[in-house]
Amino acid sequence: MGGFAIRHAGIGEVAQVEQYYRLNKAKDFADWKAAMAMQAVPATNFVYADREGHIGLFYNAKFPDRRPGFDWKGVLPGDTSATLWTGYKPWSAIPMVVDPRAGWVANANNTSHRCHCARRESESRSVCV
Repeated sequence: MGGFAIRHAGIGEVAQVEQYYRLNKAKDFADWKAAMAMQAVPATNFVYADREGHIGLFYNAKFPDRRPGFDWKGVLPGDTSATLWTGYKPWSAIPMVVDPRAGWVANANNTSHRCHCARRESESRSVCV
């Protein structure tokens, strides 16, 4: 039957606690983005909002920077180092939505049935809790 080797992005990552710490201590959007750029918490959706009105949805994954010429969706040859990726795409290349014109973001990984929205008189958009 043969053997298979599996490798995933973020394997061996040990800076997850540091990234969560920096995210929680961020004083503004720039600090928060700098913490996100660590990419130490792979494959997690993050939603951002601040009192200045910035909002965003970020998929904080590590995407391997793979060489062209292979079908990366299937089984790859294991007898060549040409299929071995050694780096990741930068955080700026990950899927993200920042300050959309709609004024809101949604995370499809969570149920919307438990979202209670209210509009404060001082705010122009709804706040879901």
